[in-house]
Amino acid sequence: MTTIIILSIAITFIFAAIIFIIVRKATNHNITSIQNLLKQGRTGHSIDILKKIIIKDPQNVDAHFLLAKAFLMEQKDELAFMEIKAINKIGEFSSVCPEPEFRKISSKLFLKFNQPDEALKDYLLLIKLSPYDAENYFNVGLLFEERQRSSKAVNYYKKAIELQPRHGGAYMHLGIIMYNNKRYKDAKVFFDSSLKYDDNNFTTFFYLGKIAKEAKDYLTAIAEFEKALRDKSVKLKALIERGICYIALQKYDTAITELEKAITLVEKDTEINPTEQQILYIHYFLAMAFEQERNLDKAIEHWLYINKRKKNFKDVSEKLSQYKELQENDKMKDYLTSTRDDFIEICKEICTKLSLNAQDFKDIKSGIQLIGLESGKKDWKASKKQPYLVRILRDSSPINEVTVRNTLDEMKNLNIMKSILISSNEITSEAKKFAESRPIELIGKRKLVKLLSQT
Repeated sequence: MTTIIILSIAITFIFAAIIFIIVRKATNHNITSIQNLLKQGRTGHSIDILKKIIIKDPQNVDAHFLLAKAFLMEQKDELAFMEIKAINKIGEFSSVCPEPEFRKISSKLFLKFNQPDEALKDYLLLIKLSPYDAENYFNVGLLFEERQRSSKAVNYYKKAIELQPRHGGAYMHLGIIMYNNKRYKDAKVFFDSSLKYDDNNFTTFFYLGKIAKEAKDYLTAIAEFEKALRDKSVKLKALIERGICYIALQKYDTAITELEKAITLVEKDTEINPTEQQILYIHYFLAMAFEQERNLDKAIEHWLYINKRKKNFKDVSEKLSQYKELQENDKMKDYLTSTRDDFIEICKEICTKLSLNAQDFKDIKSGIQLIGLESGKKDWKASKKQPYLVRILRDSSPINEVTVRNTLDEMKNLNIMKSILISSNEITSEAKKFAESRPIELIGKRKLVKLLSQT
């Protein structure tokens, strides 16, 4: 009886082994067939077969890996990621699922689904598996750079260049790190090398523009930013920078055009994801350009937009306070927004209220300079009437000591003994103190409003 039981058990084991071998061979045959199907692009049929294999054998690494590849071919990254995580749990690899290929796919999916720590682990493993592949070092450099660990990133970028001397991306990121550390000369060397090996790396042009802008070489900066416009990832920033450069060159119309292009880009291109800060700065610089163009209604429109979204952003509150009179005082609005010819007429009227006859008009920054002769009764002393140097400003900044000094210097140049400085803005305490013992009268916003009300 015992012998019969032993024989029965032996036969059962042999039968099970035969079945296992038959199933394994069939599975292996299916895996090979599926690989051929994937090469032909027949992903749907492959997915159906692979799912059935996994139901029968959940630990089948080959099936999980091919299923992940099939999902990737169908752009179903989330489903592919689930299969990759399943393989990670199993922790085995094969000729069908070699570890280097698996890690390359795994690392990209970890990045896509916002798991950079796991991606970094994969890339570090890839460096051990493929120590002469420059791309692995480059990707580790990127991840360290994102973590603000630039010294580590530099070492990996340099290793990538050592293995692949024509690696334009590694040169570019070394340049970015140097730029962020304000090492502009070193940055430019790396950027030039990047373009030498990859002249389509348009992000490099953006940083070359930033370097030129830092050196106040605005024309070169504008040209570099124009090239950067071809890269969607920096297009918005390049438009903003071009607008700022044109403001620095006092080409306000062109600055407005560039900055309005930036707004249009944000509104129409759904792939552009601007930060709140970028949006606010676009409106801020637009307001600045409109202010210089004396189009204060448009400037106020942009300041109000900013103020609604972020209180106390830069000097916006002060600007709105400064130009509050535009809505309350038509005379001040005319003073601030009129054309040059109309502004000269306003200047004449102001001089009349100050008992001066205005003549010799000259354009200066933010206003008009003129010579005012004392007016009064016609008598034998008329030929000796006192001349005044008068500067009437529509400045967007408070009058400071430097402005007063410049006015006094001009008095000396013209050999004039007295002067009057008039501004639509406030006058700083330093400017007032400096003017106290000098032959110059300062007229700020409050007194100007009274003068305008009399005209």
